[in-house]
Amino acid sequence: MRYAPARTVRSDGGAAEARPWGYFRGEPKNSIYVADALYDDLRRHGLPVSQRAQRAFVDALAAELTAG
Repeated sequence: MRYAPARTVRSDGGAAEARPWGYFRGEPKNSIYVADALYDDLRRHGLPVSQRAQRAFVDALAAELTAG
């Protein structure tokens, strides 16, 4: 399954640009909880938490669909 990249609009009203991850207006926004140590490690290494979580969800869904 392929997911469309999130779209963003520049603050100056310019054309939308495609980004591989993110939140855009009508897309559902959810909160997830991660262990403090995991969060600290992700931040310490400069890894974007949201992007990593979304990638994990896509990978888990793909694994479920292929195992089905």
